[in-house]
Formats: sequence, structure tokens, C-alpha cells
Amino acid sequence: MHWEITGQGRGCEDHYASPPRVPLFPSCERRDLLWIFLIAFALRLAYAFIEQIPPRSDARLYHSIALNLVQGLGFVESPGLPPEQDPAIRVSGPLFPMFLSGIYAVFGVRLWVVWIVQAFLGAITCLLLFELAQKTFDTQVARMAAILGALTFDLIIYPAMLLMETLYLFLASMGLLILFRALSSESGWFYMASGVVLGLATLTRPGVAAFVGIFCVWQARRKLLRAVIPFMLGVALVLLPWAIRNYRIYHEFFLLPTNGGIAFWLGNNPEADGSFPNVFPDSIGAKLIDKRFMLEQNRQGYAEGFRFIREHPGQYLRLLGLKLVKFLSPFRTNGWMFHMQGLDRIVSIMLSGLTSAILFSLGLLGMYLACKKSNDRVTCGLLYAVSCLLGSLIYLTHARYRLQIYPALLLFAAYGAREVWRCFMAPEGEGERRVVRRALTVAVGIVLAAMTIDGLTNAAEILRRLGRLMAM
Repeated sequence: MHWEITGQGRGCEDHYASPPRVPLFPSCERRDLLWIFLIAFALRLAYAFIEQIPPRSDARLYHSIALNLVQGLGFVESPGLPPEQDPAIRVSGPLFPMFLSGIYAVFGVRLWVVWIVQAFLGAITCLLLFELAQKTFDTQVARMAAILGALTFDLIIYPAMLLMETLYLFLASMGLLILFRALSSESGWFYMASGVVLGLATLTRPGVAAFVGIFCVWQARRKLLRAVIPFMLGVALVLLPWAIRNYRIYHEFFLLPTNGGIAFWLGNNPEADGSFPNVFPDSIGAKLIDKRFMLEQNRQGYAEGFRFIREHPGQYLRLLGLKLVKFLSPFRTNGWMFHMQGLDRIVSIMLSGLTSAILFSLGLLGMYLACKKSNDRVTCGLLYAVSCLLGSLIYLTHARYRLQIYPALLLFAAYGAREVWRCFMAPEGEGERRVVRRALTVAVGIVLAAMTIDGLTNAAEILRRLGRLMAM
């Protein structure tokens, strides 16, 4: 069997031999996408109803805020506290609690409705991945991206929890898709629409703000202000109302949540190891117990973090290396969730680690091979991936936070997978096959090296967790 680089797969040739104006999804694509959607939806919904996960930790905070919003008490977690001390000010993004409150207001406080809605959004995200990959590469890659999105374990489990990842991935994928359309059409309206959607993604998880800034710098260097101005206008239309609301309540102007300073301090201090700590370092814990206002804690966190960087540049460089290693390491799994116990936790750790290893290996391969393409959409996808990595390097690495890169990771992993398939199936092109094989070897080597270094530098923690597993 021989796969052409621009081939569309068996059974679809007649659709793509037609004039340029073709249906968005030819009939064979609609059938394939329907099956992918149904499988993705069924897996996510089945996991949610089997696990029946109650709100805990961050999910409990979002749930409480949503209940208070429905009751007309405002965006607060504890209505009796002064606004400056209420934990709601430190929520990573306000949109997800608002999203929950909208569901509660319409359907009542029923978690199973949230599971259904989030499973639907997760399945729709797979279709968005198809469109992203099709606009960037071709239909073969698009089909692979949608399948990977449907079957990736880490994406299956989150719709079952009251956490923002599913909503964020939907908004980020939608924003990138509209932005890809804007790059090809150069329409100011599409740039503005993408800014609005990515602004909503920023209000869900603020890490995407790094991509917004990087994209604007990229376009400004190309002197394409016709792209930057409407794009930033769309972002501002979403972020400014929330900033004005914050100023009216807290008498300070801030766009992003106030937990950034604490996260920055946790990731950059003498006791940090690059990941989210199991316990707060001594240099931080005692200072967070006092009753300082949240805004003051945020400022103090950034000040202490930058002081560490200035005074210990060598240790900081080592810390950056550890963060990069942990970002790529399959040991950083989503299998340690509080609801997972016993065999459930062991299987989850294995599935999460295995899928992470495969996706990051294929993703690195796809990014390397895609760099050879002169394509604005490829560049945009790479910039998004870089912005997600920068967020972890600046703050800290955590398996849950790493999910932000998945829209780009799945896009390039699908391209890498297709090129590996072609490498082994194409009867000719030995030179091209050699390039792919070498690049795949390097990509797998990078992931294995990251896992090895992570294991060696965190041997005590790994042994402790293994002991917990064996004791179950």
C-alpha cells in the first residue's frame, strides 16, 4: 500500500477531484467523524457515570462559587468574608464557575448533567482537532488527530470532574481554528472572533495569555497590524469587563487571577524541584497561613520568586532544566487523582503514562518535520506549543496544567504518526524514510531521557508513591 503525502484515503478521491467549492465534510468524512464523535462521547460519559466523582479540592471551590452565583450572592466562595480574603479571588479563571452556574440555573444542581455537557464538549473538541489538522496538513492527518483526541486517556477522564480542563481545551481548539481561518483569509472579522474565543479561554485558564502575546509579537514583526489590532480588540472585549469588575470590588486593576504570584513562588524558591509540591516549602507555608489579603500575597509571591532568581541564578537555571524534564516525562501522569484507588489507580497511571509517552514522542517528531513546511498555520501551532511550555518553565510543571498543550500536541502527533506510517509503507523514498527514522529515534530518546532524569532526580518520591500503591 502506498500513501501519497497529499492523499485523502480510500473512498474519498471523488470528493476531492471536484471543483474547489466542496462541502465542509464530504459524505465519507461525515460518516467517519460521526463514529469518532460517538466513540469519544461514549467513553467520556461512561467513565463519568462509572466513577461518580464528587467535587473535591479545586472542584469543590468551583462548585461553591457556582452555587453562590445561582443564589445571587455573587462570585464568592464564602459570602461572609471580606472580598479581599475570599478564596474566589484566587480562582485560576472565572469562566468555568460561571459555566457551572449556567448549567445549575437551567437544570438544577445535578452533576450528571455537567458530565453530559462536558462529555459533549470533549467529543466536539475531537471534531475541532480534525478541522485544525485538515487546514494545516490533510485529511489523513485530520482523521488521525480526531482519533487520538477521542482515545487519549487524559482527555477521557476530565469531563467526569468539575475541573476547567475540558472547557479550556474546547475554547482553545475553537480559538485556534478560527485563527487558522483568519490566517488564510486575512479577514479582520475572523481575527476579532478568534480574539474573543481565546479571550474566553484566558478567562478559563490564563496560561493562554502567553500565546496571545507571542502571536501579536509574531504578527507585528511581520508588520501585519491589520491582524494584531482586531485580534487584540477581540481579546479586550472579553477581558476588560472582568478587569473593570475587579477594580470596582478590590480597588485594583488586574486582568488575570491573583494565584499567579503564589504559583510563581512555589515554582521558584530554594526548595522547589520544578513541579507542584506535595507540601508547601517551609519558606512559603508559614507566610501563607497568615491573614494577609490575597492581593498582597500575590505581590509578595512574585517579589520573592524574582528575588530567588536574582540571588541564585545557577540554581534557577538547574530548576528550568528540571521543569523541562518534568514537562516531557511520562512519569508526570494524571493517574493520581483523589478518586482513583487500588487497581483503578494502577491502570490509570499506566494508561496516562503510556499515552503521554506516545503523544510526546510523535508530537516532537511531527513538530520537527512540520518545521520544513512554509505554512502560517504550522507556525501558529508551534507558537502555541511553545507558549504552553513557557508557562510551565516560568511557573511550575504539573500533569494537569500540561494538558494546555494538547490541541497543538495532538495536531503534530497526528502528523508524526502519519509520517511514520508512510515511512514503513511507502515502497520508495529511502532518503525520506531515513530522515523520519532518525527524527523518530531522537524524539523517543528525548522522552526516555526526560523520564530517566525525572526518575533519578525524584527517586525518593517515586519510591514513596510506589509504596502507597503496593499498600493498597
